[in-house]
Amino acid sequence: MRVLIIADDLTGALDTTCRFGKGSAVLLSGEADADFVGVTTDSRLLRPEEARSRVREILNLFPSWQYLYKKVDSTMRGNVGAELGEICEFLNAEMPFTPAYPEQGRIVIDGTLYVRGKLLEETSYAKELPITSSNILEILRSTTNLRVGYWEDRDAMIRTFRNIRERRDLSEAMETIIDEGLRVMGGSAGLAIELSEFLGCERGDEVRAHGPVLFLSGSGNEVTREQFSVLAREVPVFGYDEEGIRSSRRRLLEGADAAMLFDLGKALKGIRELVDLIIDSRPSALVVVGGETLRAVLRQLEVSAIRMGSYPEDGVAAGWIVGGPLDGTPLISKAGGFGDPETLLRVLRIIKELG
Repeated sequence: MRVLIIADDLTGALDTTCRFGKGSAVLLSGEADADFVGVTTDSRLLRPEEARSRVREILNLFPSWQYLYKKVDSTMRGNVGAELGEICEFLNAEMPFTPAYPEQGRIVIDGTLYVRGKLLEETSYAKELPITSSNILEILRSTTNLRVGYWEDRDAMIRTFRNIRERRDLSEAMETIIDEGLRVMGGSAGLAIELSEFLGCERGDEVRAHGPVLFLSGSGNEVTREQFSVLAREVPVFGYDEEGIRSSRRRLLEGADAAMLFDLGKALKGIRELVDLIIDSRPSALVVVGGETLRAVLRQLEVSAIRMGSYPEDGVAAGWIVGGPLDGTPLISKAGGFGDPETLLRVLRIIKELG
């Protein structure tokens, strides 16, 4: 295995692993048969010690790799310090790290994380998982006792970059990481892009849909809701109720696209109905927004892995389902907070080659 990618949620594993192109896969169960393997600990909402334990399990399961990339949320949600720290201690290795992803509006200025021009603590992300600071070092220290510092602090186990404002800064950061011979690193998909380019990864195969597409999301993120509102110009958006399920099934069986936007907590009680809809209507592609929604659907569909293809655009992953009744079906996924209002509409046009 050339690279092991450990994420704390499924969309994170997908959008990062996707950047490594051909020979990449996200594993949900079973054994790995790929050069670039992504896995998820599903630990974002767990207590720090539970998150550390999940990471430790993965490290024991996959002991052989050339590079290890710890994928973290670009808005620092989850047990970032705890999980980075567990890897440092388990491997006795230092960890260069940055959550920056300039193309998605995540930049770092003097150690402070900004999201689309706002301090992290002023955004809706901070409210989802209480974050009271925008300072990266403070957030890391909240869940680890290891020494954390900026890149120039040679005694720190977790070393973060003080300023990352644009793609060029990430490229320079990767150059310094490689120059020091470090093979363990952490960050958002932003830094992972640089690792894939350093390794000379070949872009994956194009993912295309030759029939009706079903869009699904149980994410309550404001970005997601705006994207579905724009998508509704061309694809009707239904709720998760008897009428919504019936209308979606009818459209898909007639060869037309459909979308469903719902509250995941409520939908989980009747998730089997949604899965039956998918199996019965056999859409030519699934587009799923939000990690929790994606995990719930794929678990019910008994999917064992996702073979990754090329990404339609930054922050969007694409591939093919492996295992279960939808084996071979194209799957496109996106984190709830990624993209602009037109993202889902562009994805539809790209995968259906509508120009």
